Amino acid sequence: MDAPPRKKRCLASSHDAEAASQGGAVLEGGDHPIEEVLSDEELRPFTPRTVLVADTTPKRANALLQVLNKHLPMPPHAKHLKRIRRVNDAAAAEGYVLQVLVCDPSDEQKVSEPAIAGALAAFSLSLKPVEVSAFAPLTDAQYTEWNAIWPIGARPPPREIQPPSKWPTKAFTDGVGYMKVALEQANKAKNKGERPIGAVVVNPTTGQIVAAKDMADNPSTRGNYLCTGYHLYITREPCIMCAMAVLHSRFAKVFYGAPNLAMGGLGGRAKLHTHPSLNHHFQAYTGPLQAECRQLAADP
Repeated sequence: MDAPPRKKRCLASSHDAEAASQGGAVLEGGDHPIEEVLSDEELRPFTPRTVLVADTTPKRANALLQVLNKHLPMPPHAKHLKRIRRVNDAAAAEGYVLQVLVCDPSDEQKVSEPAIAGALAAFSLSLKPVEVSAFAPLTDAQYTEWNAIWPIGARPPPREIQPPSKWPTKAFTDGVGYMKVALEQANKAKNKGERPIGAVVVNPTTGQIVAAKDMADNPSTRGNYLCTGYHLYITREPCIMCAMAVLHSRFAKVFYGAPNLAMGGLGGRAKLHTHPSLNHHFQAYTGPLQAECRQLAADP
């Protein structure tokens, strides 16, 4: 099988951000919505961490930052944060003050050490606690929310999402068509007394079906090993072992219909496709034709 060329198509829309904040990136299409299975870290809500900050004036900010960077450098867990932010203050001469992140509460005693206290004496700092994000954001939704609480140093890179958040009619129709073929294969397996699971391998560049199999087939002696860049449509969520095989085959995307609640390797706790220690990752989606796939999986 010829692998399709690797193309990067980046999308970071407000729709993606809203959908991700609600549990996933939803690709809409008729009565068969598709939802991306995101990692736990991408779904993580705001987690507060308390730091100590102090107000300063714009004229003194640079000098204060130099002293802090020398004597109280940002701790490793705060590297994703900016050290300074602007806060509106009508009582200030400039109409605002600058708040500087000084240290963690656990390091407050260091501010009183002679060397540091002497360097900071000219600034007359008054420390106060402020909540910031404990983690660096991985999605635009996280960045937007957490950056509004305390500035984040860098926006996360755009995630590669294809198809786009509003699935084009043709792309959606094609996806439904691929899953229908997978359902046909699953019914063939069922009629043979095998487990009713079907799968279709698609070349996304040409739109051609490369292979369609039911569980009664034995592919161990046929076909190529690598499926680099291809898409897999399967009627039931792969188990952990099968999900690992999908990963080793270098698929780019996997669409599954019915969840495998007991042993699923993608939508449950495992979320194998998002594991940071693995050397390949792919995107996983629930749908299309989830109702049909669930019904087939539930049939005796």
